[in-house]
Amino acid sequence: MTAAPRTIRLFTLRLWRETGDADPAEWRGKLQSLPDGEACYFRDWPGLVERLETLLASDPLVSPFNTQEVHMSF
Repeated sequence: MTAAPRTIRLFTLRLWRETGDADPAEWRGKLQSLPDGEACYFRDWPGLVERLETLLASDPLVSPFNTQEVHMSF
């Protein structure tokens, strides 16, 4: 029996602290799909998960993942 082909997606994740009028400073991020370069920005972890799901959903070969298993903290 042949194994199903694996679908692999590559992303870069950039995080930085946004300083300015906001107190305290906020963490921001950019998620970019490779190699096509499609990018989106977020301000919190739920935003990251939402953007990641959106980018993955744009690929018909990738099925949505269970976000209940995503555990991240700063």
